[in-house]
Amino acid sequence: MKKKVIRVLIADDHDLIRQGLRRIISFEEDMDIVGEAINGVKVLDMLGFTAPDVVLLDLNMPLMNGIETLKKIKEKEHGDTIKVIMLTVENDKKTIYEAINIGADGYILKDSVGAEIVEAIRTVYQGE
Repeated sequence: MKKKVIRVLIADDHDLIRQGLRRIISFEEDMDIVGEAINGVKVLDMLGFTAPDVVLLDLNMPLMNGIETLKKIKEKEHGDTIKVIMLTVENDKKTIYEAINIGADGYILKDSVGAEIVEAIRTVYQGE
């Protein structure tokens, strides 16, 4: 029986961050990157045809920030089945609590090592 592959959508306005995340995730046999977005508007446009299991969502993006995007993801039909991990450069507890209260499944600092990012994806995918 084939193990299910975790479908990941990366959302960050910085190309370097997206490239780094793509590289880290590409080495994992149980993960596939189904799309990349540079802002929240693109994330919402891509949800239907990429069908991600997990969205890595930057808190600070142009056009629509991560908090607004998270709200809209959770309002969508089947939005409660999409796991969202917030990406941030700062450990701003107020914003992190706000994201968790809206429905984020976790958060990770952008300076985390690759193994922590991969573990966070697997952890939230499993519902923890």
